[in-house]
Amino acid sequence: MKTGILGGTFNPIHNAHLSLGRAAKEQFGLDKLIFMPAARPAYKDPRQLVSFEDRMEMTRLAVDEVLGGEKNGYFLSDLEFKRPGNTYTCDTLAFMTQNEPETEFYFIIGGDSLMWIDEWKNPADIVNKCVLLVAERGGTGLAMLKEKADKLKKSINARIEFIEYPCNFVSSSDIRKHIRLGELKTAALPSSVIDYIDKKELYGCCKDGAYFTPEQIWGFTEDMRKTLSTFRFQHSLGVSYTAASLAMVYGVAVDKATAAGLLHDSAKEIPEDEQERLCDENGIKLTDCERRQKQLIHAKLGAFIAENKYGIKDKDFLNAIINHTVGRPAMTRLEQIIFCADFLEPQRAFTDMEPPLKEVRSLVFRDIDKATAQILEATLIFLGKKGREIDQATQRTYDYYKVFLENKDTVKP
Repeated sequence: MKTGILGGTFNPIHNAHLSLGRAAKEQFGLDKLIFMPAARPAYKDPRQLVSFEDRMEMTRLAVDEVLGGEKNGYFLSDLEFKRPGNTYTCDTLAFMTQNEPETEFYFIIGGDSLMWIDEWKNPADIVNKCVLLVAERGGTGLAMLKEKADKLKKSINARIEFIEYPCNFVSSSDIRKHIRLGELKTAALPSSVIDYIDKKELYGCCKDGAYFTPEQIWGFTEDMRKTLSTFRFQHSLGVSYTAASLAMVYGVAVDKATAAGLLHDSAKEIPEDEQERLCDENGIKLTDCERRQKQLIHAKLGAFIAENKYGIKDKDFLNAIINHTVGRPAMTRLEQIIFCADFLEPQRAFTDMEPPLKEVRSLVFRDIDKATAQILEATLIFLGKKGREIDQATQRTYDYYKVFLENKDTVKP
């Protein structure tokens, strides 16, 4: 029995995945090809993954629609979901070879993965248990891949074959970005997967491709113009413009980021004692630190206003307003965007921070995680110099992103 394994987050699965699976099965005479969604991949940011159940169902729909499913030798496996902890390729192959000792396994990877397979967990164990089938992708180039393959054959006795498959630059991350921008209809996805994403509103997809109409955003703008001082209104516009720009970079719905930027300080100029009273009257829980540092209260009250005055129920939107002052560990992209935009919008002029403000403004468009950490560090330093109380939420958030960045590029599959 010759069995191929095509693993991945499939977040979402797309037509290039399916074409690659078909090419591998046909070219190498595989008896079956297993699509195996990863449950908790060690090298992926978990905030970007939809649930395993959703990814599994999209994979099932795609395999049945495009490849004909089990009747044509294409199967699904939830093995990695059943295993605890992070999922590693070497462990998956060890389990499968132990349970099917007579089966010859073929593990399918992209050329980009072959180039850094030395950094995977136990690469020698991987190649000892399977034949690697490699498809060029990511522009690595066949000559470079074959050179790498020769080195691996000599160093760890790897068995490597190449799939005749056109280099394909389709990526799930690009697809997610287009979905969040309201561009769900794409030839890159099977129709059944498009329908599933639309029905479940995954990846920021929403009905009619927008969260807020231009008229709604104009209404928010006019309300803020009337209720905020000129300075605060200009700040809110700056946050909104900056958030919209970052949303385009990081694949968040632009209208959603624009609106959150406009409304994030809607409660800021209500007298602080009044803010506290309104929170108490409406069951909004405040920490002891917030009661002592009342300038923090407006974030929670602003989310309350967004929900109860404007009818916004989206939890991610409301959390972006709640957490724009002190942040929280593992913020979503929208939360990070509003957090960073509030600090970096054009009117801000922090002259004594290190690194300089202009450098962080540039960095945020390249690596929002590093920018988030630098903003948090600058905030902690500023509060320390002023002798002001540090909200422990800010410290926890900084500690999280410091560790997150240390591990971001070091853990491999």
